[in-house]
Amino acid sequence: MKVDQHGKSYNRTVVLSVMMIAAMSGGLMQTSLGTALPTLMTAFDINLATAQQATTWFLLMNGIMVPLSAYFANRFSTKYLHIISYGLLTIGVLMSMLTPENGNYWWMFVAGRIVAAIAVGVMLPLLQVVIVNMYAPKERGVAMGLMGLVVGMAPAFGPTLTGFILNKDHTLFGITISNDW
Repeated sequence: MKVDQHGKSYNRTVVLSVMMIAAMSGGLMQTSLGTALPTLMTAFDINLATAQQATTWFLLMNGIMVPLSAYFANRFSTKYLHIISYGLLTIGVLMSMLTPENGNYWWMFVAGRIVAAIAVGVMLPLLQVVIVNMYAPKERGVAMGLMGLVVGMAPAFGPTLTGFILNKDHTLFGITISNDW
């Protein structure tokens, strides 16, 4: 257990693991939608230009939030920025996931993607800052390498995972994940 600047103990491995899971989730949000566009077009009865809005708005908001994260990091605690980002990511994913498949609710799906993009845009740049603050110079290489591996793997896994999910029904932990998304 390490102790932070306020004297509170924390487990670096747990913190790094949570950040890696969140980074993978953010990376999957960025890259997985391209494979799902035909499914979204059918589900929401929309055309390709409308379906591409989900990716366009995500990348636009993500791009806006990345430079703003430096401003936020100077104004707010990194811990609270991460907690807020993880909360927003969860809300955005749930909004997109629970959107009814109806063209009238397309805006809700896109809004969920925008909320998730705000979270990812703040969270990803702060990962390296947290690693630098948690690890001594001799230990940083491994932690940054692991984080880089996760961030680099997401673009490869995103489209593949989406294709796998949309290909057929799957049962995971007793829950059926349907290809009827």
